[in-house]
Amino acid sequence: MADDQNCCTKKRSQQCESKWSELPIEIAELILEKLASIDILRFKAVCSSWKYAANSYIAAPYYKPLPQSPWLVLGNGQEDNSCRFFSLEEKKVYTIKNILFEGCCVGSSHGWLVIMNKDSILNLFNPVSGESIQLSDIRALDGFSSFSSSEILKAVLSSEPSGLNNFFLTICIRQTSRSMGSDNLAVYNHGDKTWSPLLASSREIVFHNSKLFALLGKYAVQVWDFKKSCGDRTTVYIFRRKLRNQSLTRTYMVKYSRLVESLGEILRVTLVLVNSLDDSSHKESYFEVYKMNLRPTTSRGTWEKVESLGHRFIIWCRNRASIALSASYFTEFEENSIYCYHRRRIFVCNLKDKVVKPCYRFDKSTTYKEPFWIVPNLSLK
Repeated sequence: MADDQNCCTKKRSQQCESKWSELPIEIAELILEKLASIDILRFKAVCSSWKYAANSYIAAPYYKPLPQSPWLVLGNGQEDNSCRFFSLEEKKVYTIKNILFEGCCVGSSHGWLVIMNKDSILNLFNPVSGESIQLSDIRALDGFSSFSSSEILKAVLSSEPSGLNNFFLTICIRQTSRSMGSDNLAVYNHGDKTWSPLLASSREIVFHNSKLFALLGKYAVQVWDFKKSCGDRTTVYIFRRKLRNQSLTRTYMVKYSRLVESLGEILRVTLVLVNSLDDSSHKESYFEVYKMNLRPTTSRGTWEKVESLGHRFIIWCRNRASIALSASYFTEFEENSIYCYHRRRIFVCNLKDKVVKPCYRFDKSTTYKEPFWIVPNLSLK
């Protein structure tokens, strides 16, 4: 009798599973429209028909992803072909299996990683979807025939590299005494599959609206407009007021500036480390934010200090592209704040009080090599 009951229960379960697998694709898409990236991944894992429905939805021209909380990429597991991510929202590490990139990540932008393999070949890799895009060999470009992954200071994309959209990738390489000379920027045009040198030297770059902004020294910004076929270049000299030095007579400051686009504005986000002349330790750390104001029809501009980011927050990255998002969508992030990762800890600094404090500490037993932030993106190439 018990065996008969178990048999009936098993049959009902199989029938239920079969019915769910036959869910019409129109109904599946209505569900998918309400799901964030991580939940779409779970949806795809249910069965083959749901996986097909999710892939069809993601590939559709009307696909519009919901706002996605940024993840910290912790690295890949060589033993099980997996990639690990940390969600600050859930305080949880996710592992996506059968995802493995071979090589060193030298940049991250729009949810994609810029990977350099052992032969110095660059390609794009989406650590969430597993998609990859092969790029032309940059070594054929004069002055870029030989360099290592540690010499790439930054790599940024002009837009999401998916669908039929053309995109540009710019890399910034550390200057050396080799044949590169003083110029260290190169741009890749996916439309014609070619690399071209950019006649400038910069350590910090950002894309916005098909324009590349490169920080030159402390004040100047060089701008390339890639909406035009030749990538017209202009140099804008941007000045700022000298701040009075009142209480820092016995200190000196070290500053690291990064460019980030937010709501159509180019922001310069600077980490300030204040050291005592009598003690090499950092007595104080804080962030400053300046907005770039360009004067129409002139090559002049100013850096305007930003006292508040409003509802926005910024993920500040020293060697990767920084990210600006709205805290309205993500309750775990503080508005008007800047986040950064350093030595197994995530720090946050509110611009109002300028106090840098730890908000999450990883276990000491964990060893993650140069983790970096991304906004997960399921879009296919």
